[in-house]
Amino acid sequence: MPTIRYSEPVQTAAPSIEPLTVADARAHSRVTQTAEDGLIQDYIKAARRYAEGVLNKQLITATWRQKFNAFPGEIKIPVMPYQANEPTTTTIAYLDSNGDSQDLTEGTHFRVAADAWPAIIYPEYGTEWPATYDDLEAVTLTWKAGYGDDSEYIPDTIRQALRLAVALQIEFREPIVVGAGVKAIPLNTVDTLLGLHGTARVY
Repeated sequence: MPTIRYSEPVQTAAPSIEPLTVADARAHSRVTQTAEDGLIQDYIKAARRYAEGVLNKQLITATWRQKFNAFPGEIKIPVMPYQANEPTTTTIAYLDSNGDSQDLTEGTHFRVAADAWPAIIYPEYGTEWPATYDDLEAVTLTWKAGYGDDSEYIPDTIRQALRLAVALQIEFREPIVVGAGVKAIPLNTVDTLLGLHGTARVY
């Protein structure tokens, strides 16, 4: 088996919404004016990106892609939670030994251990991965990740962490707090809530 090389996962279709609405963020922070709604929307994006980076998880449904130079024995989904949709949205395309593009079908050519963490893709029983062309991008995996299409599917503790992260950005416009001494913006509670859902990176 060749040494397996792989690309960083790339998000190819972003979520259509953010995990918090501006109204939700304003209510939590007791902001009654709408003059800074655009800024609060940016704070929500920053909080969501922070949470997704800490957790290595997709909050709202998005499509991801990763490429390999050949098939590994098993493929571990690097961005979770994996969505086992029906009909499946997980696809595998590859370049065969002649360099021609081919597609593999879930249930015929491969299966997904969707309840594993991370989810793992194997060849279907009684089959093996096909030979591939000598190319760094010979295999392309596409899948969907996220808790769901709406924020209601996100665990409450993560949503509360996002509210707190936004509130901190509203209250503190600089990375340090100057008062009785100088100190960094407190993120302890945010990180504690996110830590309840932490996961190790796959690679």
